Amino acid sequence: MVASLDIIKELPSKEDLVIVYDLRNSVILKKKNRLEDIEYITSISLKDLGAEDTAFESEVIEGMKYLGSGAGGSVYRLLNDKGEASNKAIKIVRTFPKYKPGSDIPFNYSKLLSRSTPKDRSSYEPGGLKSMTMNRFQADFFRELRNRQSKGESTPESIPKVYQYVEGTLVDSLRNAIITADPNGDKKFPEKTYIALWVMEYIPCIWSNEFCGKTESKRNWNSIRALNDIRYNKENAAYSETARYVLDEMGYVMKDLRNPRNFGFRDNGEVVFFDPVVIPYPSQNLDTNTKLMASLIYGYAGENKFTEAIANGSYYKMRLF
Repeated sequence: MVASLDIIKELPSKEDLVIVYDLRNSVILKKKNRLEDIEYITSISLKDLGAEDTAFESEVIEGMKYLGSGAGGSVYRLLNDKGEASNKAIKIVRTFPKYKPGSDIPFNYSKLLSRSTPKDRSSYEPGGLKSMTMNRFQADFFRELRNRQSKGESTPESIPKVYQYVEGTLVDSLRNAIITADPNGDKKFPEKTYIALWVMEYIPCIWSNEFCGKTESKRNWNSIRALNDIRYNKENAAYSETARYVLDEMGYVMKDLRNPRNFGFRDNGEVVFFDPVVIPYPSQNLDTNTKLMASLIYGYAGENKFTEAIANGSYYKMRLF
């Protein structure tokens, strides 16, 4: 008998179960609350639900359909128990822990930095220090969004709904499923690597399907002036709303939002920025560990450019970075 897909199943106990695969197999992530509401994977099991054929098919993992990958990680669309696409997606990224295991002592980033190669510090190659640092900030960002939304706090419509968040050591069953779906999964996610994943709303109209015709996909995406054209007022208004909330309420600046792959439209035409590169701001308020991390993503004098744009107001109006 096939179990129904229940993405977030709340249990009346100190622990929850998050089902991220279903149909013939079910991967269960068992988690518990830790510091700062971070939820860590503590165990995982692969259940055979009695189907005759448990083999994976094409790019469809049991319960998830592979959508794509980038330097940040891999994205899948969740399927319901009938094999139909749901309105939820899951992103899995490789990163490092925020704290040392079982303590409130921050992860020793300076040691990680000193052991890295110049290439790891300068390139966003998957698995490199720079990409994992970017992923750590993005994971923290989506974890905080999930916590805010779960408490009933209103967030801008231009920010996706986040339904669940967990992080921990990648177990073999989930890694095998990733590799089956993603041709480069074995390189992006080595055995026992540390990951973060979050379940969020699926945004249907994106660059790969030309935004369902809701905006022009063929344009000069590198030109700030071109993106400021009156034709894109809706996008820019959504960006402005997002930029103000993310900085004023959450303490991050955003970059890489000129990238057409990082935003899209809901069916009702609302613009959503679902994959921003985020950096804590200002760095003077950060602890030494986080300040080192931020400096790697800002780049040389990068924070000064944000400070200038924020001061003159252009940061809130245009996708400058």
